[in-house]
Amino acid sequence: MSASFNVPIAGVFFALEVVIGQYTLSVFAPIVIASVVSAVVIRNYFGHYPAFVVPEYFIDSLFEVPVFMVLGLVCALVAVAFMYSVFFAQDGAAKLPGPVWLRPAIGGLAIGAIAIAWPQVLGVGYQATGYALKEALPLGLLFALIFAKIVATSIALGSGFAGGIFSPSLFVGAMTGGAFGLTAEHILPGFVSSHGAYTVLGMVGVASAILGAPISTMLVIFELTNNTQMTIAVMVTVTISTVVAQMIVGRRSFFVWQLERRGITLSGNREQEAMLATTVDAAASDDFAVLPKSASLKATRELITRDRPGVVFVTGTEGQLAGSLTPTGFLERSINLRSRHATAGDIARPCEIVILPHTSLELAREQMSKAKTDYLPIVDDTRTRKVLGVVYRKDLIHARHRAAAETETSG
Repeated sequence: MSASFNVPIAGVFFALEVVIGQYTLSVFAPIVIASVVSAVVIRNYFGHYPAFVVPEYFIDSLFEVPVFMVLGLVCALVAVAFMYSVFFAQDGAAKLPGPVWLRPAIGGLAIGAIAIAWPQVLGVGYQATGYALKEALPLGLLFALIFAKIVATSIALGSGFAGGIFSPSLFVGAMTGGAFGLTAEHILPGFVSSHGAYTVLGMVGVASAILGAPISTMLVIFELTNNTQMTIAVMVTVTISTVVAQMIVGRRSFFVWQLERRGITLSGNREQEAMLATTVDAAASDDFAVLPKSASLKATRELITRDRPGVVFVTGTEGQLAGSLTPTGFLERSINLRSRHATAGDIARPCEIVILPHTSLELAREQMSKAKTDYLPIVDDTRTRKVLGVVYRKDLIHARHRAAAETETSG
């Protein structure tokens, strides 16, 4: 990104915001070095504008803020339509009969047919984007290219072409902003800025909503234009488009959605990663007691009074876990029990959810919430269910605090 668009600062924040997902010093330094080196090398070959030159535009009046908000909403809807189109094409291509290797040929045929009418859809589209930024495209062509590029990109990605979404999102955004700006000029003549300015806003609005990267996309424009006059307009458009798009699709970005479709869920923070990497052995407690389910209520009461365990696990004849009792639960159940011959097994609470020693702390937390309890028994195996230990909610909380502290130290 740094090399393609001559935006080394935005490139750094794009990597942190989209790829890494967090801002820590341990990854900041190498990313900065990589971004600087790539920018320096590419400038020696192509000069200071490797991709395209963005003309200098200005916002005529702050009274245009409501118009920027409407543009942000339009960009969000276009971005959502773009993302849905890509996944619809992928699902449709997967259902096509015939060998898989034939799909790119079918996709190429369809894209070629689109390109006969609109050749601008081919490739990354920097030239057409540059024309839009220079206000060189008519309104009808701008509208046509929005739909043509979305369809062509969706077909390409759906049929197995090698490619991405970043450059197409800039292309579609530029066309959306240009078409919106020209329309606004017709509706509100003399009130709105030139449609070239709206082309810039549309470009970052759609890209931000698709990529889920509002900060880095704002920085892209500031670095490309060296113009802070559009700061408020860019911030309003990007914020509205990103928030609305995320509300509609329920996900942070196209990439997150794409990974979820493959069964991959990003944890999103190093604290959770530490919890996933640590097993319950690290938080296990020996604050428990074991009784056979045939034990009388008197024997159970004596054990609870004498040893004061956090929980009592009731076992069967072969030592398998049959249930559990807390001191409070024992008092409540034994009071309401009328039979003199009742045993610990009669008042024990069933333990339907158990965990193994190698279970992660994060999974243990999820299972504890599912069981609606403050502890979970640790067993040797789900079949034999021999009790090895117990993990309490307080232990998980302490483990999470330790993980957070380690994260801050390493970051």
